[in-house]
Amino acid sequence: MSVPIEDFSGRSLSTLGMAIFVHRKRLQYSMDALKRSNRSAFAFASADFCFWRAMAYTVFMEQKRSAGIIIKDDTILLIHRVNYGDEYYVFPGGGVEVGEDISEAAVREVKEETDLAVSCRKLAYHATSPEREEFFHVCDYQGGEPKLSSDSPESARMKDGGQYYNPEWIPLERLGVLVVYPLEIRDAVVHDAKNDFEEMREIILGT
Repeated sequence: MSVPIEDFSGRSLSTLGMAIFVHRKRLQYSMDALKRSNRSAFAFASADFCFWRAMAYTVFMEQKRSAGIIIKDDTILLIHRVNYGDEYYVFPGGGVEVGEDISEAAVREVKEETDLAVSCRKLAYHATSPEREEFFHVCDYQGGEPKLSSDSPESARMKDGGQYYNPEWIPLERLGVLVVYPLEIRDAVVHDAKNDFEEMREIILGT
């Protein structure tokens, strides 16, 4: 939610208070999307100050997201999410750091979120919308058992209640009937896993 700002000329902003704007293209990503999406949440704060003193704000920064598609023994690795009653799955992944290669980001994020060691084999999908850019890599399983790190941000959110994160091997044959975001990538994987992701595809999200 955003609060209208009527005056940026230096007069008092006594009616502004605290405004917090959270932007997502798709509501289904919910709170965990703040970590994996291209946008972050920021705050603008001011109360009974002139505009030149109201400097406690943060500006939107676009961020690329990189994720892994890991298939092993006819199963696929997904993050099982429950967010205040909404249950769904997502592909393990997250934001690409400044100067980081997108394939390196996918390997790092998979390790952080699932504790699995993987290697990137090829880029399967370049997914875009007016608001975000995501890269989905076919990754080869190297070792480990899927588990959530006790010191991860996801574990901290689970302790607060209402949140559930769990990396799981899901039978590939069930992928098409599960709620897996982005839905466009889910459908593409169902189709392309049959031919080992022969060609990289450009996918428009939200269509």
